[in-house]
Amino acid sequence: MERTPIAFISYSHDSPSHRRWVLNLSTQLRANGVDVILDQWDLRYGQDLTAFVEDGIGRSDKVLAICTGFYVKKANEGSGGVGYERLILTADLVRDLSTTKIIPVIRQASGDEVVPTFLGTRYYVDFRNEAEHEEKITELVHELHQVPIERKPRLGRNPFSSLPSGQESPSSAETEIRPTDIPAEFASASDAYHSAIEIARNGDRVGWRKLVKQIRPRVFDSIVQWRQSRLDHERPQSIDQLEAVIDDAVSIVAPIMNIALAGVESGREHFVEQKSLLDDLLNIPNWERSGYTTWVEIPSTLAYVYHSLHGAVALSTNQDSIAMSLARHRVISSHDQEYRELWKRWELVGGSSSLGDDCRKGWSYLVSAFDRWEWLHEIFEDELEFRSSLSAYYFALSIRELASYIASNNPITSLETSLVQVPLGYFVEQDDVCRRAVSLLVRSKDTISALCYGLEVTRDQTANSWDAWMNVCRVWVQSVYHRPLFFGDAPYARFFQALGPFLGNT
Repeated sequence: MERTPIAFISYSHDSPSHRRWVLNLSTQLRANGVDVILDQWDLRYGQDLTAFVEDGIGRSDKVLAICTGFYVKKANEGSGGVGYERLILTADLVRDLSTTKIIPVIRQASGDEVVPTFLGTRYYVDFRNEAEHEEKITELVHELHQVPIERKPRLGRNPFSSLPSGQESPSSAETEIRPTDIPAEFASASDAYHSAIEIARNGDRVGWRKLVKQIRPRVFDSIVQWRQSRLDHERPQSIDQLEAVIDDAVSIVAPIMNIALAGVESGREHFVEQKSLLDDLLNIPNWERSGYTTWVEIPSTLAYVYHSLHGAVALSTNQDSIAMSLARHRVISSHDQEYRELWKRWELVGGSSSLGDDCRKGWSYLVSAFDRWEWLHEIFEDELEFRSSLSAYYFALSIRELASYIASNNPITSLETSLVQVPLGYFVEQDDVCRRAVSLLVRSKDTISALCYGLEVTRDQTANSWDAWMNVCRVWVQSVYHRPLFFGDAPYARFFQALGPFLGNT
């Protein structure tokens, strides 16, 4: 779960109007999810002033120094409460010159000196123009929540690369493994992703193992403690509550997910194989297997999220075989104690009880995640790429299902739609998503080979069964989503036209 930022307000009592201005600023920050420590709220008669200041600054993530001419004068002279606060803040600066804990907030200034000397040339928020007040509040809230207003564009792929993911082919100078510095803590899942990407690009296998060993036990200990403290005495209620609970669970495991997804995206030989996390999620150490089924089955829902994102990343980086390798991975179910391929497990492809046993809710939860999980913005360029990549992956799973029916020598026309194992939510996506999903799947020359691996099913067999399969899909979507579909010119119906003749009869 996201942690609420805490801000301590350091200011001088210039006048009643200034006190009201500071109070108003603090109120606006609290309304935007920032826990503010302000003497007007938190200081009581008889309380020790120095203890209040020391405790407040110590507990806070940021200190907002409200700079006026009077505040600057008091701080520079070292007098009054402002002077004492300066002593504490100066000590922080001495310990770490790079700290960003102290944010100067300029309300008014006298002369050329807008901040106290001890704050030097620190970048400040300027509130001197009253007409820009709301704009500056927005900037400050973004900073306190560590969410940039302008998102740094994703680094594009090298157009001259030869690796499947678009990363540069290593030159002779790059083949030497460079050890990577691994932080002791990560502030966010995105930070874990960036560290993992750097390690993979450096080819640092030792660093990779160290990173996983550092993150994995913390993540799984945290999610077990989270369940014990929040869920074990709470009864499952609405689907909205279930989605919020799963969001919390995903936020806990997001760092280890991001590491695995970075390995896939890198396209590097020793890092793209990330099946082990699927097994880890399905078998979280010390996870209690009794209680409400909705909570017991959360690991299955996390596995659903992970393999779906894994497949989307693999498809977006032209690594069809990596996606299907995980989809064919055999996992055991707590329901029947049998090993079966992942794609044949209903609870792992969208029917988890933790999301209401409803594949429609499962798909909706997944494709809407781009707006909820900021770290997805590091992996996918935009929402269109994200939804298209997810759709391409599930379209690939459906083709795998078709191939398995062909291999069993059962006619597709006899297939009951209730027996469809891979939910078809991707069919109800917008046309631009569907078209791009098809494009992602047909750009690789080994598409059919990857999808039909081990089944001895040819391209021609799949093509000859395609119209019948599309009819099964149409009936399924109509019965589950209660909406008509016209497949004449639909992107999925024209898959083999898009695939083209270059594959021959493989």
